Amino acid sequence: MYENYSIQFLRIEFFMCFIGQHTIRQCNVYSLIILIILLGISSVSSDPIASGKQKFLGNVTGSNPPADFSTYWNQITPENSGKWGVVEQIRNEMKWEAVQKAYDFAKQNGYPFKQHTFVWGRQEPQWIKDLTPEEQKAEIEEFIRLYAEKFPETDFVDVVNEPLNDPASYREALGGAGTTGWDWVIWAFQKAREYLPKTKLLLNEYNIINDNAMTDKYLEIINLLKERNLIDAIGDQAHCFNLQESKPEILKGNLDRLAATGLPLYITELDLEGNDTLQLQRYQKYFPVLWEHPAVKGVTLWGYRYKRTWKETTWLLDSIGGERPALTWLREYVATHSSVLPKKISRKHTSSEIFINNTMIQTAEKKPVLIEIFTVNGKKAGSVTVTGSVPVSYFNLSGGSYIIRANRLHLLMLYVAN
Repeated sequence: MYENYSIQFLRIEFFMCFIGQHTIRQCNVYSLIILIILLGISSVSSDPIASGKQKFLGNVTGSNPPADFSTYWNQITPENSGKWGVVEQIRNEMKWEAVQKAYDFAKQNGYPFKQHTFVWGRQEPQWIKDLTPEEQKAEIEEFIRLYAEKFPETDFVDVVNEPLNDPASYREALGGAGTTGWDWVIWAFQKAREYLPKTKLLLNEYNIINDNAMTDKYLEIINLLKERNLIDAIGDQAHCFNLQESKPEILKGNLDRLAATGLPLYITELDLEGNDTLQLQRYQKYFPVLWEHPAVKGVTLWGYRYKRTWKETTWLLDSIGGERPALTWLREYVATHSSVLPKKISRKHTSSEIFINNTMIQTAEKKPVLIEIFTVNGKKAGSVTVTGSVPVSYFNLSGGSYIIRANRLHLLMLYVAN
């Protein structure tokens, strides 16, 4: 990234000198040239806010990932297009196109992809209510199976969304309360585990960490799933209507209680309202509580583009695409508040194209691959084109954290011990 910027600035310096040798009348023309070059700089793909961090900072997408998505975010969740009622609005007519675009975008950029959601009481197909219990059960299992066949490399999935606040209308068909009180949730996780054995399975809910009693109820379901090895992580939505009047110490206390299960936590739908001043104050008050908690492994925001968020004033870009103060602060905060980095060579946002095997950087490609090493500040530390693998020692790196990039796309975090 630094190389691209320095090249562009050299070009600007050249044009500035060139303009100095010409008449005032020509300045407008050359000013336009400078403006174009400056726009070129802004269009150089900058790193996402949490690039190089141990935690991701993601966002949602609609029918197409926005062109500026990677300027800010390094994890993606389809906001609506993965919900059963959207995919199969008409029985046996599956519309996967928008999910496919988000999934492909995630894989192309090395971002974690989360499916939202399988079982939920809202945005379920209207026709499901007209079926027998046996048919309802078969239909939701078919939806999970078909999703898994089409998107087998999904990183995360909200298996059941809002079991406490908006349970599925067809839950009796899945076992209802049963002997555990939550048999229908257990059934859904069993099917998700069966069809997506490599995917991290989440339970997702709102009004949790701001409410002690709701955390109690949530933990009851979580522990039932954990006993059966059916849950891999815990999701808390953290929407504006739950956080904005909450005390940070309550939030932290309930995050601690969830973390005591031993499962990683994910903030899955964060948004905060307000005019520029109020929204900034709210991000400064609440975001650090979430980001700095050691059990929180990633934060996903629920929209950022002007008038494209489900709640008014939660957007982070203004009407002309500029950053609102909260987004500018968020970028600066994350840059200066890094989480603890790995103590050994490890994988980070890996893909099948590049991985670390012991002390070797290895590729799955049978053709030459450009391997580049950068410091966490973006300075290139070395590069080589290889077929197969290259030892880490080839780059003669000093101790510290580095980012590996393969073919200018797939990223890994590398830690080299002193």
